Amino acid sequence: MSTYANMCYSEFFVDTQHASFIIQELRTCKYDAELDGDANIIGIDYQGGNLVEGEEAMFGRIAPYVKSGSYVEMENGSGSRWRWVFKNGAVREVTARIVWPDENQAPRTENGFQNHRSDVQDPGNDPKSI
Repeated sequence: MSTYANMCYSEFFVDTQHASFIIQELRTCKYDAELDGDANIIGIDYQGGNLVEGEEAMFGRIAPYVKSGSYVEMENGSGSRWRWVFKNGAVREVTARIVWPDENQAPRTENGFQNHRSDVQDPGNDPKSI
Protein backbone atom coordinates (compact mmCIF):
# COMPACT_ATOMS: atom_id res chain seq x y z
CA MET A 1 0.00 0.00 0.00
CA SER A 2 1.32 3.48 -0.89
CA THR A 3 1.16 6.54 1.29
CA TYR A 4 0.37 9.95 -0.20
CA ALA A 5 2.52 12.76 1.20
CA ASN A 6 3.57 16.36 0.72
CA MET A 7 6.66 18.13 1.98
CA CYS A 8 5.83 20.91 4.44
CA TYR A 9 9.23 22.45 5.18
CA SER A 10 12.91 21.74 4.89
CA GLU A 11 16.23 23.12 6.05
CA PHE A 12 18.78 21.26 3.96
CA PHE A 13 22.40 21.88 2.95
CA VAL A 14 25.02 19.80 1.13
CA ASP A 15 28.42 21.11 0.05
CA THR A 16 29.04 21.31 -3.70
CA GLN A 17 31.63 18.50 -3.72
CA HIS A 18 28.89 15.95 -2.87
CA ALA A 19 26.02 17.59 -4.74
CA SER A 20 26.05 15.35 -7.83
CA PHE A 21 25.79 12.14 -5.78
CA ILE A 22 23.07 13.63 -3.55
CA ILE A 23 21.00 14.84 -6.52
CA GLN A 24 21.05 11.35 -8.06
CA GLU A 25 19.99 9.77 -4.75
CA LEU A 26 17.22 12.33 -4.16
CA ARG A 27 15.74 11.69 -7.60
CA THR A 28 15.29 7.97 -6.81
CA CYS A 29 12.59 9.03 -4.31
CA LYS A 30 11.04 11.96 -6.28
CA TYR A 31 12.96 14.81 -4.59
CA ASP A 32 14.54 17.72 -6.45
CA ALA A 33 17.52 19.75 -5.26
CA GLU A 34 17.74 23.54 -5.14
CA LEU A 35 21.24 24.86 -5.85
CA ASP A 36 22.89 28.17 -5.03
CA GLY A 37 25.35 30.00 -7.31
CA ASP A 38 28.23 27.83 -6.05
CA ALA A 39 26.34 24.56 -6.77
CA ASN A 40 25.75 23.82 -3.07
CA ILE A 41 22.43 22.16 -2.36
CA ILE A 42 20.53 24.71 -0.27
CA GLY A 43 17.12 23.07 -0.26
CA ILE A 44 15.08 20.19 -1.55
CA ASP A 45 11.56 19.80 -2.84
CA TYR A 46 9.31 16.76 -2.93
CA GLN A 47 7.23 16.40 -6.07
CA GLY A 48 4.31 15.10 -4.03
CA GLY A 49 2.24 12.02 -4.48
CA ASN A 50 2.78 8.52 -3.20
CA LEU A 51 5.97 7.92 -1.24
CA VAL A 52 8.53 5.71 -2.93
CA GLU A 53 9.73 2.51 -1.24
CA GLY A 54 13.28 2.99 0.01
CA GLU A 55 13.07 6.60 1.20
CA GLU A 56 14.56 5.74 4.62
CA ALA A 57 17.47 3.87 2.99
CA MET A 58 18.10 6.75 0.57
CA PHE A 59 18.25 9.30 3.39
CA GLY A 60 20.61 6.93 5.23
CA ARG A 61 22.97 6.84 2.24
CA ILE A 62 23.13 10.63 1.92
CA ALA A 63 23.19 11.44 5.67
CA PRO A 64 27.02 11.55 5.97
CA TYR A 65 27.07 14.43 3.44
CA VAL A 66 24.12 16.47 4.75
CA LYS A 67 24.83 19.35 7.12
CA SER A 68 24.02 18.48 10.72
CA GLY A 69 20.78 20.18 11.78
CA SER A 70 19.14 19.76 8.37
CA TYR A 71 15.64 18.30 8.23
CA VAL A 72 12.79 17.47 5.86
CA GLU A 73 9.24 17.76 7.24
CA MET A 74 6.50 15.71 5.61
CA GLU A 75 2.72 15.31 6.00
CA ASN A 76 0.60 12.41 4.79
CA GLY A 77 -2.96 12.51 3.50
CA SER A 78 -4.47 11.94 6.96
CA GLY A 79 -2.56 14.86 8.52
CA SER A 80 0.21 12.95 10.31
CA ARG A 81 3.57 14.73 10.24
CA TRP A 82 7.12 13.54 10.58
CA ARG A 83 10.63 14.81 9.97
CA TRP A 84 13.77 13.24 8.64
CA VAL A 85 16.39 14.84 10.92
CA PHE A 86 20.10 14.80 10.00
CA LYS A 87 22.69 14.97 12.76
CA ASN A 88 26.38 14.04 12.85
CA GLY A 89 26.27 11.95 9.66
CA ALA A 90 23.13 10.01 10.58
CA VAL A 91 19.40 10.45 9.95
CA ARG A 92 16.38 9.51 12.01
CA GLU A 93 12.65 9.78 11.52
CA VAL A 94 10.85 11.82 14.18
CA THR A 95 7.06 11.68 14.40
CA ALA A 96 5.26 14.89 15.42
CA ARG A 97 3.14 14.91 18.57
CA ILE A 98 0.23 17.25 19.15
CA VAL A 99 -0.02 18.31 22.77
CA TRP A 100 -3.17 20.10 23.89
CA PRO A 101 -2.92 22.44 26.88
CA ASP A 102 -4.38 21.35 30.21
CA GLU A 103 -7.88 22.86 30.20
CA ASN A 104 -7.82 23.17 33.99
CA GLN A 105 -4.91 25.61 33.81
CA ALA A 106 -6.18 27.85 31.00
CA PRO A 107 -7.47 31.27 32.13
CA ARG A 108 -11.23 31.61 31.73
CA THR A 109 -13.72 34.45 31.57
CA GLU A 110 -17.18 34.45 33.09
CA ASN A 111 -18.74 32.71 30.06
CA GLY A 112 -15.95 30.12 29.82
CA PHE A 113 -14.03 31.62 26.89
CA GLN A 114 -10.73 33.39 26.85
CA ASN A 115 -10.20 36.53 24.77
CA HIS A 116 -6.76 36.47 23.19
CA ARG A 117 -6.88 40.08 22.00
CA SER A 118 -7.14 42.93 24.46
CA ASP A 119 -9.19 45.03 22.02
CA VAL A 120 -11.99 42.43 21.78
CA GLN A 121 -14.79 42.84 24.27
CA ASP A 122 -16.94 39.90 25.34
CA PRO A 123 -20.48 40.70 24.15
CA GLY A 124 -21.99 38.40 26.79
CA ASN A 125 -25.75 38.02 26.26
CA ASP A 126 -26.36 41.48 24.78
CA PRO A 127 -28.26 40.86 21.47
CA LYS A 128 -27.42 44.39 20.22
CA SER A 129 -23.75 43.52 20.04
CA ILE A 130 -24.22 40.67 17.54
